[in-house]
Formats: sequence, C-alpha cells, structure tokens
Amino acid sequence: MDTLSRKKVIVGDVYAILLPNGRFAFARVFKGSNIGVYECISNSIEKTPSQEKYMFFVGVYKNVFSKMRFITNKPFENEEQSWPPPQCMVDVITQKGSILYKGEILQCSYDDCKNLEIAAVWDYQHIVDRIMGVKKWYDLLVKPKC
Repeated sequence: MDTLSRKKVIVGDVYAILLPNGRFAFARVFKGSNIGVYECISNSIEKTPSQEKYMFFVGVYKNVFSKMRFITNKPFENEEQSWPPPQCMVDVITQKGSILYKGEILQCSYDDCKNLEIAAVWDYQHIVDRIMGVKKWYDLLVKPKC
C-alpha cells in the first residue's frame, strides 16, 4: 500500500488514479460512497485539477481507495456541494427508474431520469476502463424504460 494512502476515507479526499498509459486521473470523495472523477488528466501526479469539473460520478467499493494514491483533502464549501448529482436507480425487473439523491430514493418519470448517471457500485478496473473510454461495463447497466 502506498505510504500516502489513508486507512479512513473522508468526504473531500482527492485521490490519483494511475492509468495504463502512465498518465493520472483524479477523483474526489463525495457523500453516499461516491466519487467524482475530474475531467483533468495529467502527465504528473503533482498537477492536480484546478477546476471542479467532473467527467462522471459513481458509487465505489471501499477497497477502490487502496488502489489509488491519496493526494489531499479538499473540503467542500457547504453540505449541499458534498453530495453527488442525482442518479437514476433502475429496477431490474420493471426497468422503471427512480432518482437517488442525497441518500433518498424519489419517484420520477422516465423524462426525469433518462439522462442521469445510472446508480451502480464500481470497482477500480471499471473506473479506469471508463476513464480510458472502454464502455463495456457501462453498456452492461440496465437503462430505464419509458
């Protein structure tokens, strides 16, 4: 385990993700066991994102953090900002969507959830693949039907 890794993951922590091409992506910890993966991809682990722009937000398994390098903690300005954006939860039987937001499940119409990130828990390799443009994991997710 990297000496800069933490045992306890804290909301606001920023981690570096080593990509197969030797570059680095960065992720910030949000509430609800989610990370936001920054749009910034860097050639250096020291060149961390300067803007709060994210490619995607996903739920992650706790062991994911042991495979990333802890960089710093960047506290959120307020409670509201520490939550990821709404995500769509899909019932695998009915394929009807609900909105997951701030830990609550809210009823919604198809139009309300059709363009939202599908709520799922991702492992480290799934995150790396998605950053690298490999869509095989994302394509396996159940999408909401109208």
